[in-house]
Amino acid sequence: MLIKHIPEDFVVEEITNVKAKKKGRYCYFWLEKKNKNTQDAVEEAARALRVKKIGFAGAKDKKAITRQLCSAENVRKEMIERVKLSGIKLIFYGYGDEPISLGDLDGNAFQIVVRDVDADIKVKKINSIVNYFDEQRFSENNVEIGKAIVKKNFKKAVELIAHGEGRYNVHVKEFNAKSKTNFIGALRLIPLKTLKLFVHSYQSWLWNETVEQLIEKSVRFKRVAYSQGQLAFPLGQMKKRKVPLIGFDADVKDKVKHIIDELMKRENIVFRDFIIREIPELSSEGTEREMIAAVKKFSFRVEDDEMFAGRKKVMLRFCLQKGSYATMVVKMLFS
Repeated sequence: MLIKHIPEDFVVEEITNVKAKKKGRYCYFWLEKKNKNTQDAVEEAARALRVKKIGFAGAKDKKAITRQLCSAENVRKEMIERVKLSGIKLIFYGYGDEPISLGDLDGNAFQIVVRDVDADIKVKKINSIVNYFDEQRFSENNVEIGKAIVKKNFKKAVELIAHGEGRYNVHVKEFNAKSKTNFIGALRLIPLKTLKLFVHSYQSWLWNETVEQLIEKSVRFKRVAYSQGQLAFPLGQMKKRKVPLIGFDADVKDKVKHIIDELMKRENIVFRDFIIREIPELSSEGTEREMIAAVKKFSFRVEDDEMFAGRKKVMLRFCLQKGSYATMVVKMLFS
């Protein structure tokens, strides 16, 4: 089984909740990209438009074709239409009085081709998934970098970042070679959204660990309850459950409290560790995340795979709420 064999196999279109007007301080435009990560594409577009900042609602996959709504201040339609970039296309949408910020979307629509599948594959319609953060959230070292920042081990965070090969990784490495103890200065070379992603990656990993243990305990309780003739912890209730995303002001209670307490003890952290005084913008108060995500407008088609002789491909279409991962749908279907 293969996903993202070619960028055309993974198409994502943002379902926006932004309303456009005929006039406004900000210009709204669709950014379509192929085989580029969001941060790099946004930086290229900003240079082409000669603006310092472009707002967007969320990061999209690199090895894919994606379409997301962006904003830029004091930019006009004609400027958008003049931009010509390799692998990037800008399409005018309208104007508004506010920039587009993280979370300004309702969800995403996906068209995914799963290749190299057994000829006797059976695909069943699914309505929901466990709302895990998937591996693209964590990258290679994001969790460890985020954990180092939360524990105020800024030296370790910089060392881990310097091992990467991206533009900001190189800048951090060069800065650290000249200023060997100014770790905060090195971190501040990184775009704030990327820095926040490190902390959020660690929070996401903690959330996944919490949910995994909650499910394990719930299933065990279910088996015991059935043996006693009653259901102590109905799994159906999980659809309405929200699980804390740990931060300095997280609301932790009822059945999940013991799990989180044990997890934080094992990680040697406390809630107040998510207050980062050295870089206040990275402090995170925590929130909640739905444990189960609905899979809407799900459909599929099975055909011969033109790239793998004698094999099948499965073409999927579905929509997910913001923050949910399409790859978790694929994993559930083919696990």
